[in-house]
Amino acid sequence: MNKTRFQLSAILTTVLASGFVSASYGFGEFARGSLLLETTARATYDSYFIGSNDPGAGDYYLSLHPNLKYDRKAGLAEISGYLGVDILRYDKNTSYNTENVSGLINVKLPDTGYRITGNISLSYVESENVDFNVLNRIKEKATSAAADFNYALGLKMSLAENFSFTHIDRDKFSDQTMFHNDISYRYSNFLEDTSLRLTESFDRTKSNGNNGLGADLDQTSNSVSAGVNRHIFGPLSGEAVVGYRFLDRSHNETLLNKSHFNGLFYSLNLHGPFLPPRYFPKIESSASITYEQSQNPGINDTGEKTVTGDVRLAWQARPETKISFDANRSVELTATDLSVDSSSLNLSVSENIGYNTSAGASVGYVWRTYPHTDRSDDTFTAGLNVSHHFNKYWSGGISYQYQDNTSKGDDPNSLYYYGIGAFGINPHDFSRHLVNIFVTNEF
Repeated sequence: MNKTRFQLSAILTTVLASGFVSASYGFGEFARGSLLLETTARATYDSYFIGSNDPGAGDYYLSLHPNLKYDRKAGLAEISGYLGVDILRYDKNTSYNTENVSGLINVKLPDTGYRITGNISLSYVESENVDFNVLNRIKEKATSAAADFNYALGLKMSLAENFSFTHIDRDKFSDQTMFHNDISYRYSNFLEDTSLRLTESFDRTKSNGNNGLGADLDQTSNSVSAGVNRHIFGPLSGEAVVGYRFLDRSHNETLLNKSHFNGLFYSLNLHGPFLPPRYFPKIESSASITYEQSQNPGINDTGEKTVTGDVRLAWQARPETKISFDANRSVELTATDLSVDSSSLNLSVSENIGYNTSAGASVGYVWRTYPHTDRSDDTFTAGLNVSHHFNKYWSGGISYQYQDNTSKGDDPNSLYYYGIGAFGINPHDFSRHLVNIFVTNEF
């Protein structure tokens, strides 16, 4: 790659963008809202370039990310959003050179004091992500919309509506569309801080079938459930949910050739800090634990129930030192329409050095398993970072991350092998070093 040409291009892009927006909006006020241009330049060394024909050779790449942010209070509502572009240029893997556009608009209604509260958001994001489930680099275009509303029927009764839509186009593997909507009725504050919730949910999931079975995902799910939420102590509450789900899917999605998977499901949840702040004033805690089946089961996943959730602890050891611990387990749908059970542990420490400098270190471990396949991954991660604010407008920093991955499951007779091996990226072990240097300007 011609680095000089890229540097000149980056400078011209920044100058032109600054000139246009300055002339049009002045980076002060537009449509009664405030504007802020945040530009980040980043240089990265990647010792193991996932997605390359020769990943062990590594690569260097540069990025420039101008991002225009908007914020306005319009009467009782708050409007915020951004519009940006991420310009990427690689030294060796020039086929990944790209300009990724992203944008978001969000409207937030008042939180309290009104019958209707809620939030609406629309977004479009182009990205280039290293996907550890397929051990490849994928370009994605994601369009999303979400809305949630709560309408107070009275002092104790309310209706809630939750809607989400996501469509993802990928240059490799499956395109996916997911739609979710649920309506809930809640009756609160009876039997000493107990509430009842009745919910009807609808889910629709589709894909274009770039997976091991060559079968499009085509799922429709309807469920009804009842939940009881009760205060336990302090801000901690617990909820028990029981429901019945009707799942209709293409018979080609599983080796059983079944198209109906109906049955009961259960959910147990904890919400809020489980260590009382009164007795642990320096420790922040939160927990959420659920036992239920996946909302979007992947290829050959018959929807077994599993435990998901997260636990977080944060200890303010000293005024300038904070130690955090996170544990998480989730079930997700991969780019190849497989389900993945992912569990992670992470320990981090952050330190403020003076007024303008901060440093951090972290160490973590991730386990990934893929139901009904012989695939499993273990990934160890460790990292260091330092950042510094030079003045009101300029900041910068450097970070280092180490990743060590061990994969199992390259049996030629396995579903995973045929689903991914056709693209030349069978599971493999690797060690990876990432070094980032960045500079950010705001005005």
